[in-house]
Amino acid sequence: MMLTAVLFAALVAQASASVTGSITEQWWGGFKYSFTVSEASTVESWCYHIDIGGDIDGFECDWATVATKSGQGYKVCNNANDGHIDGGSSYAGECVVRCSQACSGNSWSYSLALTEDGGSGGSGPAATSAPSGGNTDAPSVPSGNGGTAPGTGGGASVGTTGGQGTKPYGEALKKSILFYDAQRSGTLPANNPIPWRHNSAESDCVNGGWYDAGDHVKFGLPFGEATNVLLWGMYAFKDGYAQAGALDSAYDSVRWATDYMLKAYDSGSHQLVAQIGDGDADHSYWGPPEGMNMGRPCMKVGPGKTAAELYGEWAGALAAGYLVFKDKG
Repeated sequence: MMLTAVLFAALVAQASASVTGSITEQWWGGFKYSFTVSEASTVESWCYHIDIGGDIDGFECDWATVATKSGQGYKVCNNANDGHIDGGSSYAGECVVRCSQACSGNSWSYSLALTEDGGSGGSGPAATSAPSGGNTDAPSVPSGNGGTAPGTGGGASVGTTGGQGTKPYGEALKKSILFYDAQRSGTLPANNPIPWRHNSAESDCVNGGWYDAGDHVKFGLPFGEATNVLLWGMYAFKDGYAQAGALDSAYDSVRWATDYMLKAYDSGSHQLVAQIGDGDADHSYWGPPEGMNMGRPCMKVGPGKTAAELYGEWAGALAAGYLVFKDKG
């Protein structure tokens, strides 16, 4: 289901403030909501209660690190050392809302309301905006993959549960694996763990692999380095992966990389695909890989075009892959 409403309520201790906002960017699976708050009086700390209606996986805000689930949405507060706002000044922020389905901003409705004293009342000034014919009611938020705020779960040293004072390293390990799964290119398997990712770049000269560093080029050197380090980490700390319940997902993740390496080498011509995509063209495109339509050149090395570093790095990664998978059983 697509998002049907966004209710953005600012919770501040001062009544003399105004807030404006709008959807500034949208893409398959999410949108960016930008806002500006103007304060008439000086404040030393602030929080916002964000209610989001529809099927979502979660949200991120670049201006705050404290986020907790609260009612139908999230309560997001200022950074520990960044709560002071001078009277007569304004500040801007933005949130990225993530949903697991295709979202169309043309059908969204949203409203902004400034409330007082922790949001218990509705007497503060308000501003609303909605497309023609839109629904301004905000339904409750169903639970999703991102339904809990970061940092709210406990954890043992490498496990996923634990008591006060422990660090959730097991959860951190699992999420680090998901980062690589989110970079997958090509025809994705039915069990792909990232629900908002879909098939992309299926016409590449080699299907599969990982995108690089937030853009959509497939560079051979950083890809080989990442695969090498991940595999050696699994080889050296297999018990840690197992204790965290992350071993199977790690196997699945790195196999995606080693399978691509094997497909990228042509034993007949002794050529290796070293890069797919044009960095300049790619960096001028600000959208998801599912929407790419630029040319993606296929660049190869081999006889007459030597690349000892690339060959050595990939050979090392595949050797590490042998050590990891021979004990998998």
